[in-house]
Amino acid sequence: MCLSSEKIETHRIFRWRLVQIIVVSFLVQFAKGQSFHFDQRIDPFPVQNQNGIPYPFAFLGGLNAPRPQFVDIDGDNDPDLFLQENVGELIFFENTGSNTNYQFQWITNTYKNIHIDEWYRFVDMDGDSD
Repeated sequence: MCLSSEKIETHRIFRWRLVQIIVVSFLVQFAKGQSFHFDQRIDPFPVQNQNGIPYPFAFLGGLNAPRPQFVDIDGDNDPDLFLQENVGELIFFENTGSNTNYQFQWITNTYKNIHIDEWYRFVDMDGDSD
């Protein structure tokens, strides 16, 4: 018995669709019988510096390719910190300390909803040092 290539291809597609339907049906039935719960622990055990002082929230994550820039954006004579890690985001940390004792507080991941592509640069457009 010789089958045409068209019939063989149709049969192959039918078998593949049948396998897909069976797998999806199994997954749906499996999910119906399960109760899912997710508990994210950001402090599973203490992480301390060399002086024994614990780091708060040591497992929140990190930055892969940060592009930092310091600029006094709020005009209080101390540098504030901007970071770009992801396209479309400009993370802003306000310096709540002083010009010599920096204390950065996270404010937002999207400063003034400015969309940044791959890079950014703050400049003094009028040259008046502000």
